[in-house]
Amino acid sequence: MARRNWMPRSIPARAKFLEHLDQNLIHYKDDLNIKQDDLDLVHKCNLIYQYFVKNKKNMASFMKAFNSYFNELNEGKSGKNMSVLPKLSDFGLDPELVPSNIFGFISELRGILMRHGNYLEGIGLALMFYGAEINFKKDKYKPTIKVIVRGKKIKIITSVIDVKNHQIYLKIGKSKGYVIGERMGSATFEFELPINTKNVGIPISIMLIGVIHDKEIGDYSDSVEILYRSDGKPSY
Repeated sequence: MARRNWMPRSIPARAKFLEHLDQNLIHYKDDLNIKQDDLDLVHKCNLIYQYFVKNKKNMASFMKAFNSYFNELNEGKSGKNMSVLPKLSDFGLDPELVPSNIFGFISELRGILMRHGNYLEGIGLALMFYGAEINFKKDKYKPTIKVIVRGKKIKIITSVIDVKNHQIYLKIGKSKGYVIGERMGSATFEFELPINTKNVGIPISIMLIGVIHDKEIGDYSDSVEILYRSDGKPSY
């Protein structure tokens, strides 16, 4: 299938992509033999990019207030209270420095991971390594899904490249059918189940289906089964 360019062009989209990669690349560390140095550099790239995006907005807000104050000072309406000077907000702690062209580094890392023997398209979709599908067909859509359990928290990772929203379906314990869970509006979603497992692990099956304009579309994802304990202790 043909897809559009994978690399985000706008600054907000790049910031969102970097944050997503930083949060989720670690889940494929063992599958793709990702070096810890690469994970660390992705994290540093995310932090410094977020720092500049945030403070670019702060600078723009400051300049707007600064110019407004100066215009009033120069020839504004007489008698207006000018007692509060515009202040540049605190930039926060300095992030660690990284080499230039961070998205060149990300592009090279993407190529290395995509050439790994264990790489699958579903991994690339989950990591936002593809652009949106050209001539997207709703009835052919099948979500990707990865599920991670840490203590009482269940984290679901999917792709939002083609479809932004997904409905979660759950089958709990010996139940014969699935019940509707919460709806995901982003590539990752973390939640707890409001059940008491009585200090034992019970099987939970999880799957997703895409949602467009409040209507479910396409096929269900593969079903992933986990063992869940409401006390957060590991299940063996």
